[in-house]
Amino acid sequence: MRKKTLEIRYTEEIDMYSRRLKGINKELENAESNLELLKKGLDAEENSSPVEYYLEVLKDAPILLITDGMIEDDLVVRREHAYLLPRGCRLPFRAKGDVFYYER
Repeated sequence: MRKKTLEIRYTEEIDMYSRRLKGINKELENAESNLELLKKGLDAEENSSPVEYYLEVLKDAPILLITDGMIEDDLVVRREHAYLLPRGCRLPFRAKGDVFYYER
């Protein structure tokens, strides 16, 4: 009986350590992924001008267009975007992105 109890306890401890190791492995995978992203950014920064670097690294980032509304009515923005305008101003077209207002 005592031997069976010890076997169960050891099995439970092994399972517990196995779960901990799986968690640590997942954290390591995330860290490796973050390091690869950081390395890509550093390589891009070293091998390009600042404008090229930001265009490459931020190519999928959303755009915030800050304006007073006095812009061309045929503006085309192909990326995710939003507009920021002073309260009381408006765009000369129907916005596809969100429109936010601020007090002057």
